Amino acid sequence: MLTTSVALWDKGLFGLNFPYQAGAADNNYNNNEPVNPLRELDGFSTDQWFAHGLKGFPPKSGDFMMLPSGGQYNGEVQCNRAGTTLRDPVVTGGFPQYACDVCLLPHTPQILLTDRMKAHYM
Repeated sequence: MLTTSVALWDKGLFGLNFPYQAGAADNNYNNNEPVNPLRELDGFSTDQWFAHGLKGFPPKSGDFMMLPSGGQYNGEVQCNRAGTTLRDPVVTGGFPQYACDVCLLPHTPQILLTDRMKAHYM
């Protein structure tokens, strides 16, 4: 059962700038496409499903999500790009206290962000 819809935002994320291509002149800073739940009715192949339907929207050349083996990764858990450091650069001010303050989805519990949600990998 799905109880939340958030993404781990990173410059290496497929669909970061959806519906535009990465590096395009247009930027979609109010993007929640990588967060939208997948449905069986979407008819995705296995590789499309693992790319969350965004295989045609890869990150810019050279942008990778670096997950160090046995190290630490500092990612941003959020339901919308607008609540991350990848937001519109003209926006100033602090970041939301909860992961989904910017989209307020009724099915998404508020996730308290502590130390920008550090994820550890072994």
